[in-house]
Amino acid sequence: AYVTFRDITAQVHAEEALRESEEKYRMLVETTSDFIWEVDSSAVYTYVSPQVCQILGYEPGELIGKTPFDIMPPGEAKRISAEFRRYVASRLPITSLENKALKKDGSVVILETSGVIRTANDGSYLGYRGIDRDITVRKHAEEALRESEARLSSILHGSPVLQFVIDRN
Repeated sequence: AYVTFRDITAQVHAEEALRESEEKYRMLVETTSDFIWEVDSSAVYTYVSPQVCQILGYEPGELIGKTPFDIMPPGEAKRISAEFRRYVASRLPITSLENKALKKDGSVVILETSGVIRTANDGSYLGYRGIDRDITVRKHAEEALRESEARLSSILHGSPVLQFVIDRN
């Protein structure tokens, strides 16, 4: 009997490197405070990271098979789906697109969405992969600051009393 041996060292190292890369990616996805997602060519979620539960109150499996527009207020869904169609037509990345979503409890959260196109080896469109960040607190703080500035401006411009500011010099 004649036995042939084949050196598979390179294959073993490649498989180990792939496992390490996948583990790093999984840890990154699962520890970020934002939620990561993928949608197919019909904008249907095919992947949603676990952080969606903290941000929107849904388990990832509850969103698989739905579109982002399914969890938006109706007017927002119409606006964002039209915007999304423009991104798809142009094949451009989505950059800091602000949109409103409905949490599972019905309350509104403001998200900042960014994503990149996914393509097959032949270049055909597969969908988008991206990330959503909860910017609700920041947007409410910005609105409160605008309202405060408007009130101060109203007081200053509406007063018949001469007002001025003097610096230290």
